[in-house]
Amino acid sequence: MAKWVAIFAFLAAALCFAWSGSRLDRLMAQSLSLPLPPVGHTVSGAVAIAEPATFELQATVPTTGRVDTRPGYEPILPVRLEATLERPGTPAVTLSSRLRYSGSIGTDLQLYSSAPVTLRSGAYTVRITTLSLGPGPSSAVLSLEPVQEQASLLVLLSLARFVGWFMLAIGGLCVVARAWPNKSFKPNPLRGSA
Repeated sequence: MAKWVAIFAFLAAALCFAWSGSRLDRLMAQSLSLPLPPVGHTVSGAVAIAEPATFELQATVPTTGRVDTRPGYEPILPVRLEATLERPGTPAVTLSSRLRYSGSIGTDLQLYSSAPVTLRSGAYTVRITTLSLGPGPSSAVLSLEPVQEQASLLVLLSLARFVGWFMLAIGGLCVVARAWPNKSFKPNPLRGSA
């Protein structure tokens, strides 16, 4: 019985690790990061999208102070960008150049995002040109990121890894229990004793 439980546990662990690893790789492969170019310059990069999804252009900038987030006010990054996504055989897709405040990452970084756009699968070339740069941060990391329930996906990936480690531990315990000698608790009589 312990032999079959160990085999099942090891197989389940392998499946959990393989699934979570492939989903995480696919998620990371569909994103692209580029530096904010100087005014009048263009940066470009390539990204391969495996499955149709909704994406947004995000800018991660150093914190320059408190962001006004009062109701009815929408903070916008003071940068005008021209962002296009080109795919052979299809018209170019233009992303919104208005990046709105979407949160902070710790105390040192702020995140701004464009309006989402849905892209089909395929290889894209991303070109981003800085048209003007207002007062505020002069450096940023621009990234094309999939917009999905990333929180729920990351929780699911963490749960799959947890189940994988748990099944690996169960399998290991079954192997140890099976290898434990059956007569270990029965004392052997001493030779030559009466």
